[in-house]
Amino acid sequence: MLSRSINIAFVLLSIIGIILSSYLTYETLTATFNTGYCNINSYVNCGTVASSPYSRFFGIPVAILGLAWFALMLGLWMIKKEVTIYPWIIGVMFVGYLIYTEVELIHAICIYCTTAHIIALVMGYFVLKVSRL
Repeated sequence: MLSRSINIAFVLLSIIGIILSSYLTYETLTATFNTGYCNINSYVNCGTVASSPYSRFFGIPVAILGLAWFALMLGLWMIKKEVTIYPWIIGVMFVGYLIYTEVELIHAICIYCTTAHIIALVMGYFVLKVSRL
C-alpha cells in the first residue's frame, strides 16, 4: 500500500500540470503570448514557442494535449494506479519530442512548457513506484 504522502504528491503534481496546461491552452487559443512576461529574451520566449508551427500536433494545440494527458494521469491514478505506466511512457516520449523541438527547431523555450515537462518527468518516480512491470 502506498503512503498517503505519495498519493498527495502525485495528485498535487497532476493538478499543477492541469493548471499550467490550462493556462497554456488559454494563451495559445487567444494568441496573447507575444506580450507576456514570459518573453525574457530571444531564447526564453513563450511567444516564439506558442506561435511556432510546432505548437500544434496534427492540428491540435500541444497545450490541449498536455491538459488531456495530465487529466488522464490524475483520473487513472485515482482509479487504478498500476496502469498509469502506459500513458506516462507515451507522455514522456512526447515530452522528449517537445524538448527537442523547442531547443533544436524553434531555438527558444517556454518557461511554462518546461515546467510542465519537468512535472511530467517527476511524476514518473511515482508511476514507476506503483508499476508492476
